[in-house]
Amino acid sequence: MLKIKLKKLFYNNKWHLPNSKSIYKFSTSEGTMIEVPNCNNIDILNSVSAACNALEKFKKFSNSNRSKILKKISEIIKKNANLLAKKESIELGKNFNNEKKEMLTCANLWSHASLVTKKKTNKLIKKKNIDLYEIQEPVGVVALIIPWNFPMIVLSERLPYILGAGNSVVIKPSENGSLSIELFIKLIENIGLPIGTINYLTGDSNTGKNLIKNKNISMISFTGSTKNGKKIYKLASNGIKRLSLELGGKNPMVIFSDADLKKASKDIIYSFIHNAGQCCVSGSKLFIENEIFQIFVEKLKTDLNKIDQVQNITTISQYKKIKKIILKSIKDKVPIIYRKEKLFDDNKKIIYPIIFYPKNKKYYLEEEIFGPVLTVSPFKKMDELINEMNNTKFGLSALLWTQKKSKAIYLASKIKFGRIWINGNISQNFPELSIGGFKESGLNRETGDSGLRTYSEIKSMIINE
Repeated sequence: MLKIKLKKLFYNNKWHLPNSKSIYKFSTSEGTMIEVPNCNNIDILNSVSAACNALEKFKKFSNSNRSKILKKISEIIKKNANLLAKKESIELGKNFNNEKKEMLTCANLWSHASLVTKKKTNKLIKKKNIDLYEIQEPVGVVALIIPWNFPMIVLSERLPYILGAGNSVVIKPSENGSLSIELFIKLIENIGLPIGTINYLTGDSNTGKNLIKNKNISMISFTGSTKNGKKIYKLASNGIKRLSLELGGKNPMVIFSDADLKKASKDIIYSFIHNAGQCCVSGSKLFIENEIFQIFVEKLKTDLNKIDQVQNITTISQYKKIKKIILKSIKDKVPIIYRKEKLFDDNKKIIYPIIFYPKNKKYYLEEEIFGPVLTVSPFKKMDELINEMNNTKFGLSALLWTQKKSKAIYLASKIKFGRIWINGNISQNFPELSIGGFKESGLNRETGDSGLRTYSEIKSMIINE
């Protein structure tokens, strides 16, 4: 059995052995054993102190200087895309070629952050005898907590904007997704930032909880489940700490009878089984216009049968959770309209795509499953569809297919979701657009023009002559 041990944390621009002797161990889907330190409060204190000391120096960097550093990091990621992709494919069981594409997406995010940082200016409004200024200042020390499903992507949607706004940071990746982040830190440790600007430690949820509770953390950026987001929200309330949360979703997809059914079928399949459904924005509820319901269901089944490669579930706990939900649905006799003869591969941690047709709502199918599980239902009227789509505590993403763009735009204007694809799929991501959710799917926005503002405090000045 291959063993990988991460032994050190990074602060003050040096690698240190942790004070903690506790170790987190887990086995990947391919059987690789990975060990990471469970950093303790002393490790957290050292990391946060380093970040605090760096703040004043980094605040003095010009936007142009910060922009140049972000651009350099973009080039480093692009140059080392193969190495970073290999780390994630080993740890997460992902396809290497898909991982390499993700690393190039990361490079684009850093490049975009470089451009918006360079263009950043304070707002000035001149009135008679009065100047009005709106100034963006750094929030302070940001705790960046990263999930296991897309470590480098999530980091790159946040960290360049955290730095572009002038903050320092303590990064804590998921205990099940640390390899690529550690390599990334090694690649950029001598990039030219003040000592202590970027710090990195590992550990489980207790490490994350203690990091959040540290009095010198000014802001928490977290991506993960709504359940854990609520815990962080509560912890942050003690100090009214700033938050940026991208949380769970139960993301609807809608296909109208006038859609390009061939293309829509491919987009829908990709959007619910890519990365085994382990994407925050994966589609999980499909609404099909009544007049094409049977035709399109058969089309989906035919196209799914052509797929011979599926992705494993990344963590054992997630595999068990999804399997339990599927078995409960079967026990409760929820109608199934598509499944393979083999549903599970316990050795490789694979769950094969399955489609349910619940006639009555089941609470466990209304929650985020984070796996290749889809429910379908027909609809007749637009108003009923809108009500049904909005009848959820989530509001992260939605996907729509129709050849009438005016219809899609009307529907998009009526539903409460943060990111909406029309006649496309979830592979389409652009750094120019802000991302984030409505309702219990999160707070604040990442990337786009919102990226820097999310990680800034806004100061207003009224200057009289």
